[in-house]
Order: sequence, then C-alpha cells, then structure tokens
Amino acid sequence: MSGLWRLKRAGYSVFTGDDLAGMGCPLVEGGEIYAVFDVEFDGEYAACRWDGAAVNERLLALERRRGHLWQGLYRRSPDPRVLGLGELLQARL
Repeated sequence: MSGLWRLKRAGYSVFTGDDLAGMGCPLVEGGEIYAVFDVEFDGEYAACRWDGAAVNERLLALERRRGHLWQGLYRRSPDPRVLGLGELLQARL
C-alpha cells in the first residue's frame, strides 16, 4: 500500500450496508452501520510505501504505553485504532 488519504472536511455520514451496496460500494454487509468520511488522496505522500508489520507493531506499542491492548480489532471492530502521523511515518519503507 502506498500514499495517504486526508479528510476533506470534518465529520462523517452514517449509512447502512444496504445503502452503500446500493451505491456500488464493494465489500459491505447488509445489516451493518458504517461511518463514512469524505476523503481525498494526499499527493504530498504519494511516494510513501508502508511496512505493514511495522505499522502494526507501532499500533501495538502505542496501545501498550496507554495500558489498553485491543483484542480482535479488524474490519468488524467498532473500535478504531489510531496512530499519529509521526509514528506512521516511522514505518515507511
């Protein structure tokens, strides 16, 4: 994976999986609720490539420092994982 996306504006919209599927969005499940952010590709970071294992390790290290290690966080999790830009940039290839 390469590059970064940035928010175009603050806030988000809420859609059901059925709403999104009807708009042609792939990989959504009916009966689920989705928060959808308006984003755009950030050309400043277009050449950045990420080491997925290093990104994950930085997430885990941050969670350990905060004393809260999330379990089972992936696509179906209601809990977001957050990593600051400075930490993320340390995981560039």
